[in-house]
This record gives sequence, C-alpha cells and structure tokens, in this order.
Amino acid sequence: MTCAHRGQPRLALTSTGQPSGSPPANRVAPHPPTEWLPTRQPSGSPPIGTQVFRSDNSYSRFKDGSIYLWEITTSIRSYIRRLVGWTGSGRTTPEERVAADQIILACCLLHQWIVNEYLRDDGPTHVGIHGRQVHEDLLCAALGVASSSDIIDADDDPTPYLGLTAIILGATKRLPSLTDQERVGLEDELGDVASNLGQCERILRQPIPLGYSRSTIRFLWLWLLLFPFALVPTFADLGWPQESALVVGIVTFLGLVFLGVEDIAVQIEQPFGILPLDLTHNWLMRDVARSRRMLRWSAFERGDGPSASP
Repeated sequence: MTCAHRGQPRLALTSTGQPSGSPPANRVAPHPPTEWLPTRQPSGSPPIGTQVFRSDNSYSRFKDGSIYLWEITTSIRSYIRRLVGWTGSGRTTPEERVAADQIILACCLLHQWIVNEYLRDDGPTHVGIHGRQVHEDLLCAALGVASSSDIIDADDDPTPYLGLTAIILGATKRLPSLTDQERVGLEDELGDVASNLGQCERILRQPIPLGYSRSTIRFLWLWLLLFPFALVPTFADLGWPQESALVVGIVTFLGLVFLGVEDIAVQIEQPFGILPLDLTHNWLMRDVARSRRMLRWSAFERGDGPSASP
C-alpha cells in the first residue's frame, strides 16, 4: 500500500504505544551544566533611563536656544539688508537715507540689548556707544529725537519689544517713500524677531523644575552607594581575585560617567549663559558696517552724500 505522504519516514510503534524513534515518556531531558552560572545576580541596574531623560531635555533646550538666537540675528540682518536696498532707489530723498542709517543703528542697539542684557538676565544695563544707556540710544536713533524722556521714565524697565515698536514706528514715520509691500516685508522680519525672542524667553524663564534635578541626583548617589553590595557577592561567586579592588574601580568609573553627564546637563540647561552671544553680536556688527558703507556709497554715486571710504 502506497503512503499518502511521500518522503516522510514511517515510525514503528512499540508495546508502550510510543514511536520507536522517540525517547521514552518517563525519561527526563538532561539539564545544562550550571557550574559557569553565578548563583547571584546584581540587584541594581544603572539609572540609564533617568539620565537619558534628564540630559535629553537639557540638550533640547540648548539646541532650541541656539536656533532661536541665530534666527533673531538672521532676521535683524535681513531687515538691514532690505532697508539698504530699498532706500538706495531713486525715489528716496537724502533725508530718508540719513533716517535709514539711523534706523540701522537702532537695529544694532536692539541686537545688543537682546544678547548682552536681556537674555543674560544679569541685572545692570550695558552702556551704549554714545555713553548713554542702550534703551535711550535705541529710541533716539529709531525715532529721530534728541531725548527719549517723553517716551520712557527714568524708573521704567522696558523690554526689547519696545525697541521693536520704535523701529517700526520710525520706519513708517521717517521713510514715506517706501511702498506698502516694502513696509510689510520689513515688519515681517521684525515679527520673526519678536516670535523667536518669545521662544527664548520661554527657555530662560521656565527652567527644568529644581525638585526634578534634586531627585535625579539623589537617586544617582543612592544607586552608587548601594551598587558595591551587589557586585561583591557576584565577583566572589565567580572566583575572581581581588574583587574588592574591582568593585572600587568599577563604581568609581560609573560614578565619574553618570555624575559627569549630570553636570553637563545642568550646564546646558540654560543655553544663553554658555552660548557665544558676544561673538554673535560682533559678527552682526561687521556685516552692518559693510552695509552702512554701501548705503553711503549709493548716496555718493547719486551726488547727494559723502564718500563711502572710511
């Protein structure tokens, strides 16, 4: 009789009803050797999850702060570039070009206000290039007035948003030859400055809760203190010599790693304290100096301004 399934071997049945090729039912499979397995396992595990969450949040704040800062600088640079280009046309009067040069100076003072004082949040204001405070210099340059006493009082604590408003108002009042489309383009750049400045304020004024940082470092110290009690029995079972020295070395190394990561997370949590804000402002000032020289060259070419040479 032909088998229904070709290629499959037939198994004969024994008197017990089991196939002849299978082991007896009452036979127990041998266990693997256990001499190489330690009888105890470390009871602690590295607080990797906590450290990763802590450092990831801090790095995210640092990266976002750097991006927003560069966006502010880029928007101010674009505003100056557009202002130089649009005020160099033939419809612009010499008085408007002088006003544009002063508004460019106001943009530089605004950037100095943001990066050297407002984001650092270190208390005293910085002195402007004319010997007065940056706030008063900005308002005078933007609005074309000799004194800002009618705008802000001596005991006022203004913010850079007042400078943004003054620059917009000064461009509207002192540059009447600009078209509506050009005004909208200039205001969009300042709108981006205000939006990114608000994001920087969120990072600066809302740090990671202090209780979370304290709980993380306490848990880390507790884990480092208890971890040797789990390592010593394990090394003793493995028969490793000098297990005490190994435990000290391993715990010291792990402590340096985890405590170092925690220290880095604390430092980059507030990015504006470690970012090169002064260098950012200096780079912008070099570009502005070239733009103002180009503006003077444009006026000289038209015969209504001095030479652009320094």
